[in-house]
Amino acid sequence: MNSTFDFRNITTLEYYQICKRLLSDSEIKKQIYSLKLTTRNAYQIEIVESKFSSFDGFDYLRSLSLITFYEDSHAQWNRDLSKLFQLRCFHMIDTIFAVSSYLTKLPMSQMQILTLPTIHSTDLTRINFSSITTLKIFGSHMIYIHDFLTDMTNLKYPHAKVSYSYGTRPYKYDEKMKNLIMNNPSTSLRKLTLRHCKDGFVFVEDLLKRTPNLIVLTLIDYQDENLFNVNQWQSLIQSKLTKLKLFNFTCSFRSHIRHSEVREVFQQLQNEFWLKEHQWCTDCILLKEYSMLYTVPYAYTKYTLESYSEAVFNKTIDYHQNIFDSVKYLKFKFDPIIHKYPYYFPSVISIELDQCYLNEEYVELLKTMVNLTNLSNLSISSNCQLEQSSVLLKILKQMPNLASLSVDHETLISLLDDDFYQISTLWRTFQNIEELECAIKNRQSIRFILEYLRNLTSMKIHLETITTTVVNSFAWFAEEIAGKLDRKIVVESVLDTKTLSIWISKKK
Repeated sequence: MNSTFDFRNITTLEYYQICKRLLSDSEIKKQIYSLKLTTRNAYQIEIVESKFSSFDGFDYLRSLSLITFYEDSHAQWNRDLSKLFQLRCFHMIDTIFAVSSYLTKLPMSQMQILTLPTIHSTDLTRINFSSITTLKIFGSHMIYIHDFLTDMTNLKYPHAKVSYSYGTRPYKYDEKMKNLIMNNPSTSLRKLTLRHCKDGFVFVEDLLKRTPNLIVLTLIDYQDENLFNVNQWQSLIQSKLTKLKLFNFTCSFRSHIRHSEVREVFQQLQNEFWLKEHQWCTDCILLKEYSMLYTVPYAYTKYTLESYSEAVFNKTIDYHQNIFDSVKYLKFKFDPIIHKYPYYFPSVISIELDQCYLNEEYVELLKTMVNLTNLSNLSISSNCQLEQSSVLLKILKQMPNLASLSVDHETLISLLDDDFYQISTLWRTFQNIEELECAIKNRQSIRFILEYLRNLTSMKIHLETITTTVVNSFAWFAEEIAGKLDRKIVVESVLDTKTLSIWISKKK
């Protein structure tokens, strides 16, 4: 039976054991058809470089994903993938390095699905993309998207997906490009997603004029100079996108946009064309810092709940019925005890708590809005206050699948004033944590963390100040403590963000 190996959500120790025991077996290699690799820390980089020195023996590998590869690992991990004759899918996620060098080593004539962090015009002229049916790009230029539509003639529904992110306003189109837009439609494309598109309606309109057979269109964080011009969009859909069945969008507007303007757009979206003819239901919320318009169900994976000055809840919507199924990352920036949001987020895996007083009542309200058993990541900001350690313990007991916890150091240390039983229970709860992010003021805290959390594989430490002297002092002290505990560490510093990253492994 063919197998899939996903190394993203396992411990570093399990990562090493699987690589060592399974991937050295030639028969097991032949059964692997999907492989997802990550190098989030120096220890994992070492494992990947040693255990995947070549891909010999992966005769039936069809899908390869490289996730969160660091620059150093890209420089050293430079494998020839052209002899993977069954490979059809290649994904590069959360990385921006060496895209071109990887593309030239892929068997491009047989590739069907690509996920890339970015791409440039030189790649389009050097590499044959004609076999691609599914494409996802996290960062590109609008002009290059036009080139994709010309070169990738096999993009088809339902899997064809082009994501366009981090947009900067394109150059003015020359005559060649204008002619391409007018006379070279991409009739095969059925599904299109544009993310963080801030180029304005005119440029998006030019792109959509080339895709007359679109069935699904999704705009994530769409913005233009006219907020969201309902009449323009309605006219475009009626004249050029006559086959469009599903239109999803999210539009956020900063505080300088008046609530009255957003309300007016929302009201325009309640006409017969949107609601009756197409059944595209929209919702609107007006917050202190920003406002939002979005189609239902909500199409983006991230959502922030803030204290609102006024809310426009659509009375025809049941907010507990599949409205926010797509949301995976949720930030609470409000007090649910004061503001009673009717929302429910069943699929959230990561939560950030901000600006709150964390007590038992807060925890109970949290349970009504989120399925806590799905959570793998929890972040409690320095703006939060914990009533007592028992509250944190109660939260953690509701999250059996929690893998990553971020807590402000001062918040955590303040809990040490509780009784001895609660302190012991607290640290027993933390003892299996592998990743920790915290802020510390003195290096003695490193001793405390390393001694109590024996299963840590990585730490991200935020400092008040960071200089070469401070880095050397922390690094020397951490290495000394780690040596006494029979562990090896690698320390990296990022001066701009005042952070130290420490990767930990057991001595061999």
